[in-house]
Amino acid sequence: MNLFGKILIIGNLVASIVFMAWAMVVYTTHKNWKDEVERTQAGPGQQIGLRMQLQDARRREQELQSQVQGLEQDIQKLTEARVQEVAKLQTEKDNLDRQFNEQRKEHETLVAENRRLTAEIEATQNNATAQLKELEQLRANIAKVQTEKEQTFARAVKLTDELHRTEGEIRLLQNRNQQLGEDLARTRGVLGAHDLDEHEPVDGVAPKVDGRVLAVNSEGLVEISLGSDDGIRRGHTLDVFRRGASNNKYIGRIEVITTRPDKAVGKILPEYRKSYIQKEDRVATRLN
Repeated sequence: MNLFGKILIIGNLVASIVFMAWAMVVYTTHKNWKDEVERTQAGPGQQIGLRMQLQDARRREQELQSQVQGLEQDIQKLTEARVQEVAKLQTEKDNLDRQFNEQRKEHETLVAENRRLTAEIEATQNNATAQLKELEQLRANIAKVQTEKEQTFARAVKLTDELHRTEGEIRLLQNRNQQLGEDLARTRGVLGAHDLDEHEPVDGVAPKVDGRVLAVNSEGLVEISLGSDDGIRRGHTLDVFRRGASNNKYIGRIEVITTRPDKAVGKILPEYRKSYIQKEDRVATRLN
């Protein structure tokens, strides 16, 4: 016997065992299927028949279908409501997007405006700072000008007072000049009536004066600091002396030969000379 025959014998044996087992199972589990199908009431350890179960299942199926239809209708309504709500939300979203875009543009505009205003504020602050410094400088200048004005006003008041005082003195001097003119006119009248010269000293004596020697030359001429404005005239004689620590030393005498308003020149009189006349010696009216 070959291998193939052995396999067929073993296969038949296994198939026989399987069929025997299946027959035993069928026999042990054999039921009355008609009773199982048409039983109307459940007994102990039993259920109602398959027909009744089928009817119940169909009834439940119809109920479930009714519920499903109701649920489908509800779902359709909810779907329609949801679609409407979604459409509404979409519309609101579009409106919100439009508002957002508008607000964003407005925000950008405000940001740009804020930057511009910030720049203007900074420029204004800088300008205000500069103007404040200028104002402080102007205040200082005003204070300085006010001080100068007050000082000028004080000087003006002082000068006005001095002007008034000077005007009063001028009026007094004018009155005095007028009075002196009148006195001079009377004096000249008196001198003219007695045939006298107003420039000649009384009794031939020079007016009382005191001066100094300005220069001395080799020809015996002496220049002195007295002149015609002091009443010195040609022919007057003046004594020359030198001041010492304890007393005055007599030097000599000069005779005036020429006069000027502020100076005069005299010649030295030899008969009266006691010493050499020097610059800065004093000259005075000779007393008779």
